[in-house]
Amino acid sequence: MSLVSLPVNRALRPLIRSIVLHQAHGSEASAYPVLPTPFPVAGIQYQGRLGVHQQPTNTFKHLNRLGLTGLQSTIRQFQPDQQTQTILLVFQPYGVFASFKHTMADLHDQHVPLHEFIAASQLEYLIEQIDTLALQSADLTSVAELVSQFVYDQLMPQACSPHASLINAVNILLAAKGTYPISQLAREVNLSRRQLERLFKQQIGLQPKAYASLVQFDQALRSLAKRNSWASLAHDSGYADQAHFIRQFAARVGQSPAAYAATSKDVAFLQSLLLAEN
Repeated sequence: MSLVSLPVNRALRPLIRSIVLHQAHGSEASAYPVLPTPFPVAGIQYQGRLGVHQQPTNTFKHLNRLGLTGLQSTIRQFQPDQQTQTILLVFQPYGVFASFKHTMADLHDQHVPLHEFIAASQLEYLIEQIDTLALQSADLTSVAELVSQFVYDQLMPQACSPHASLINAVNILLAAKGTYPISQLAREVNLSRRQLERLFKQQIGLQPKAYASLVQFDQALRSLAKRNSWASLAHDSGYADQAHFIRQFAARVGQSPAAYAATSKDVAFLQSLLLAEN
């Protein structure tokens, strides 16, 4: 499996945080975990198929070849076919709402076809163009430029400007690694707590407290590989104590952080890549 970060058109950055090319190579097409991140993601599978093992039933289901996933609360196990290639569009937390004006609470823990938002004929045309570039052995920069232009053409004409107070609130939570009192956050962005909660629920999909918890968990996850101890990791990530961190981790992942770290080859790689703006 390889993951390559592609450049994002500057004009798209208010909506799109990063574009990532994910490739499964031959016998390496084995299942891999994806843990919750603070960002919704659209996937464009232009070669092969990608499926997910659904819990708690442990059933397998292929994802839509072109789909959109809202914020997730728990771990998911993905299974690619051999040679599967997917372009991931990692949205800003408020980017999907700004792009499609779709209430994000409806997308929490959901994966929906992208053609619910963009005409199927346009999506098919994009796949044809990507296939043409592949036949020409074009470099990844050409693919990134094609996808960026497509996203720009489809999203920007109809996009609305994200609420300025919401942008400020999200940036504060990300900078504070999720550890910021919500009442103080509301005052900081000149909103009542109720107004802030309504904005978050509508345009991000979670209440501010739940979103802050997701940001905090994500930060802790990306620090797993460089931890000195579980106690220090819990402290550095803003948890009340080690026991609190372990409970929160187990609730999202289904096992303790020690058990997960022992079985995962690289617990932070995908998470760090998705979080990084490019």
